[in-house]
Amino acid sequence: MNKPPGSLCKKDIELLKEWDAEKLPHDRRMQLLETGRVEMKKLGARVREALPQFFNESILNHNISVWSTKTDRTKETAKVFLEGFSPLQNLEKTIVVKERDRIMQFHEICHKYNEKVFHGSHIPAFMKFLKGPKIQSVVDSVSKRIAVTVESLHVVLMYNACRYYKVMEPLKHSAWCAVFSRKDMEVMEFGEDLFLHHDHGYAFDITYEQACPVVQDILQRFRYQNDSSVFYFTHLEAVIKVITRFGFFNDSKPLTWDTMDSRRRWRTSDFGGFGSNIAFLLTKCKEVGWTVNTYINEKRAHLPKCARTKGCPWLLFKKLYGKYEVCPFDELSPLPLSPPSLFLYFPSSPPPYSSPSSTISLPPLFLLPLLPPPYPPLPPILTCSPPSPIIPFSLSSPSPLLFSLRSPLLPFLPSLSLSLLPSCLLSLFLFLFFFFPPFSLPAFSLSLLPFLLLSLPLLPFLLLPPPSPPLPPPSPIPLPPSTHS
Repeated sequence: MNKPPGSLCKKDIELLKEWDAEKLPHDRRMQLLETGRVEMKKLGARVREALPQFFNESILNHNISVWSTKTDRTKETAKVFLEGFSPLQNLEKTIVVKERDRIMQFHEICHKYNEKVFHGSHIPAFMKFLKGPKIQSVVDSVSKRIAVTVESLHVVLMYNACRYYKVMEPLKHSAWCAVFSRKDMEVMEFGEDLFLHHDHGYAFDITYEQACPVVQDILQRFRYQNDSSVFYFTHLEAVIKVITRFGFFNDSKPLTWDTMDSRRRWRTSDFGGFGSNIAFLLTKCKEVGWTVNTYINEKRAHLPKCARTKGCPWLLFKKLYGKYEVCPFDELSPLPLSPPSLFLYFPSSPPPYSSPSSTISLPPLFLLPLLPPPYPPLPPILTCSPPSPIIPFSLSSPSPLLFSLRSPLLPFLPSLSLSLLPSCLLSLFLFLFFFFPPFSLPAFSLSLLPFLLLSLPLLPFLLLPPPSPPLPPPSPIPLPPSTHS
């Protein structure tokens, strides 16, 4: 029995036929799109126009700091923002690029957050949502509309293609948006809210507690009450966590996968899109004195604990958030204690399948003893130079980047050369000699003993012949990209 025809109009069908996945190339994910450039330049101009008393010429020359993360799109965002903010002055030279900074990228260096939340419980609410009745209604609706049976992951892929292409070319019709009704869109938006609520919202205390370096920075800068400004250009993950730290958009009842409240405050399409921003301004008026004024995406947003029409009085702001001036970030995000580990560097994009006799030219291997904190002032990196620039290894398994010495090294070690071991031991000797002077022979022997004991189980595998050729690869299954921003 033939399926009934879908309900798409002829124009939408033609747009879908013409649509090409190359319009959303993977390599553009780290680039600032032209629409983003235009948006950021206009934002810079609006900020300057809205606050002329904050940004006169003398202040522009002396009292403005601009920080950016090291990603290209973030640096470019800062650059075009400043072009709109002050087109007659070259402020690009003021941009300071920070890497893994506690203020702008606290979420990347907080090990507790990454272990518990980001790599932890696999977003159970979102996964239940993907199997629940609401998403199934969207699956049925889309399947009927296009006359093709689809599944929930296909629907997520279509939704991402719809909105990302609309961002790239907002004046054009996004072909994949035609497969959704307005009700379908609301369901998909709720799924995105669930996803981000887990990763960046109120699902875990550590998610917003780790943002204390930002609150600390605000308090310390405002305490001196001088005519200075600082702009931080970071990523959406940090912005949403700061918004959460101050209690914005917190619903009285937590989001659940089976309850879609249309009146919920946590609606990330309102505050967590491209170009989202939060601003804190310290001002002084005759009637109320010093006040802290908060803006989210250029709109006044009263602090939930201090909803005053003329801003939050500075003394009350200090009372509410002053405890974060002593920021226990190291206690919230302790570094994991690890045993000595062996880093084996392989190319990031090796051939997906190859014979065991394949050879790939590699740079030197690196041995990195992971010491418990506090760390020594010099980086404990030992270079173990291989005897030749060519190291044969098997590609019968995906190439890992890190092997721990306490982990099984079976996939690759059978075809590594045994002659690497003396080179690594020599490097270890040099490392211990320079890091722990004065150096005695008994102390060296005791220090070397754990490494030798850990190395003994590797010797049989180093002497084994290479494994048999791998089986033919299975057909790749395309998966939708993560909706994580």
